[in-house]
Parts: sequence; structure tokens; C-alpha cells
Amino acid sequence: MTLLWAVAFAWTCAIELPIYGYVLRRDWRSGLELALIVLALNLVTHPAFNFWLPRILDFPGWEIVGELVVALVEGALLTLWLRWRASTSPWWTGWGAAFAANLVSALASFPFAWIFGAKS
Repeated sequence: MTLLWAVAFAWTCAIELPIYGYVLRRDWRSGLELALIVLALNLVTHPAFNFWLPRILDFPGWEIVGELVVALVEGALLTLWLRWRASTSPWWTGWGAAFAANLVSALASFPFAWIFGAKS
């Protein structure tokens, strides 16, 4: 694990946490629970996006496809978590939260790439 990846990981979590918090505001019991959920989602998807997907998706614009894959995986995991918790939110809440958080995170990665010379 590189220092740059760790900074990008922290950047991504910091960007996504308030978005997940807003969309899921009725579904988490504490700020710690929400932070752990966001951390767990990103521990699954962020390394895959930065280390594995560039090798698998070897074509221009792979980042767009990669972000869609990440949003789908996070949406599925979040929906499963909401169902497990017997949430009263509609089934699409997890998917909507994942797509919103990852869209903002992807857009926020442009300044990160410009500042650090790498993708987040």
C-alpha cells in the first residue's frame, strides 16, 4: 500500500461520508456506525478500483466503467445491509446513496489527480 493510495482512500471516504450520511439519515443509529459502513464499503471497492480494474479494463475511459462497477458493488452491499437491518427505506435507497456518493467522489477526484498527479 502506497502513501498516495492511503491519501486517496482518506480523500474518498471524506467526500463520500457526508453524502451517505444525508441519504441514509434514517437508516444509521450513530455516526460511528455510518463511518464504519463507509469505511467497509471503500475497503472493498477502493483497492479494486485503483489496483485491479486498471489491469482488467485496459482501454481509454476505463475509469468511467470502473466507477459504475464500484457504484454497483457498493449499492448491492449497502442494499443487503439495509435489508439485514430491516430498514423501512425503499429498496433503491442503498443504490441511490452509492451512485450519488460515487458520482461526487469521482468528480472530486479530478482536483486530487491534478494536485497529486494520480487518480483517487
